[in-house]
Amino acid sequence: MSHTEPVYSVQFSDIHLGENSLNPNAAKGSFLSALDEVGGMAPTPAFVAVTGDLVCCGRRHELEQYADLARASTIPLYAIPANHDQWGEEDDAAWRELVGPSRHVVDKGDLRLLLFQDIHRSPQGGWETSLLPETASWLREKLSEWPRGKAMVGFHAPVLAEAGDWHGN
Repeated sequence: MSHTEPVYSVQFSDIHLGENSLNPNAAKGSFLSALDEVGGMAPTPAFVAVTGDLVCCGRRHELEQYADLARASTIPLYAIPANHDQWGEEDDAAWRELVGPSRHVVDKGDLRLLLFQDIHRSPQGGWETSLLPETASWLREKLSEWPRGKAMVGFHAPVLAEAGDWHGN
């Protein structure tokens, strides 16, 4: 791919596979349908950025379901966790094993994709949205070392408070 060719991408969020009070079969069907639609797009997207809440309750078997379904994609998927993805486990070991890292750097043509986790367990319990100092340093470094200038940055939570509060930000 030359540096002048456009890079096409797709973004998914809030898939909520697994145990939920909504309709787990509908969530699975919608995800598979979306993967199928993306796989048939022309021009073909270079990647799918999946920005959190892939599953509903964050249990290992839900993450296994996501990983199994994601393998059917003909387009690379890069996912980051949000609060729903980690509720059911005491740490992020299942996420790392089954889905991957909580940060991504993906270079496609003249575009750099940077994805990072922005929702973290609060020491007081619950969840908080923040750009941790080490993540801010990582972001500055990855943006400054990219000579081509075009970057797409993805994370889960809104930047500004919504309805007075959004995960503590």
